[in-house]
Amino acid sequence: MIPNGSMEFPLKHLVEVYNKNKQYFIVLLGKNGDPAFQEKMKNTYKDLVRPMVQLYESDDYKLECSLEYAMSAIIGVMTYCFTREEQPDIEKTVVLLNGFMNNGVTGLLK
Repeated sequence: MIPNGSMEFPLKHLVEVYNKNKQYFIVLLGKNGDPAFQEKMKNTYKDLVRPMVQLYESDDYKLECSLEYAMSAIIGVMTYCFTREEQPDIEKTVVLLNGFMNNGVTGLLK
């Protein structure tokens, strides 16, 4: 378990990369996109985050399932935010994603 239930994922970097490459990511991750690209993107970010969290979790199965869940959620939220009509606020998106990661969805909806 992560101390204090708080973990800083490199979300700002991920959101900035997504924003910079928005026109490509929207197509590649969209409804008619390339599933292999999404898998590559998830695996890249899981590799980035894994060293940060494996210090706190010795069960590989639990660790890998948690990383899969987290990266799928992050990519899904970013795809949703960046395909909306208006340009999302990067800082607001990072704060929201950090809240999801540290408090869960139901924790934020209270």
